[in-house]
Amino acid sequence: MSKRLEIEKYGLASYDDYLCLRPPRLLIASLIFLCRGVLLFALVNVTGGVPAALADVMDRDTLWHGCLAALPAALVLYALTARIPGAPSFVRWAWRHGRGLMAASALSYLALAAAQLGTDPRRWLGSSLLAKALIATELAIIGYVSLSGRVRQTFLDFPSA
Repeated sequence: MSKRLEIEKYGLASYDDYLCLRPPRLLIASLIFLCRGVLLFALVNVTGGVPAALADVMDRDTLWHGCLAALPAALVLYALTARIPGAPSFVRWAWRHGRGLMAASALSYLALAAAQLGTDPRRWLGSSLLAKALIATELAIIGYVSLSGRVRQTFLDFPSA
């Protein structure tokens, strides 16, 4: 698709100063959500323990795994902030593979949930509403980054040097 047709499709306001498609707000919110493992890791280390409100979803054992699951999304979030013409090659690589890295992060969180809940369907059904909401959100993010044409086009655009 030519740049002119893209601009007509998404509108000029959807582009930055380098004529690259800006990430939609939902994509940025999804990235921040996927980085929650790093944020929770920092929160627990600052406060000295797992908050009681999050005790149903996580414990100290799974905190480190959640931090590891967030790393691919954190790399994409960094690439978003470093998206300039003179960016290093690893930033360009991370941005070009952003959809896959986000999906890998979401799948890692799903694997952690599966490891916590096991294979017994009664444990899945008896899990907290928050745990079910987290799983549903992870699945929704995977669908969003996989199926959205706007997200696909956003990750194809990077300012040229």
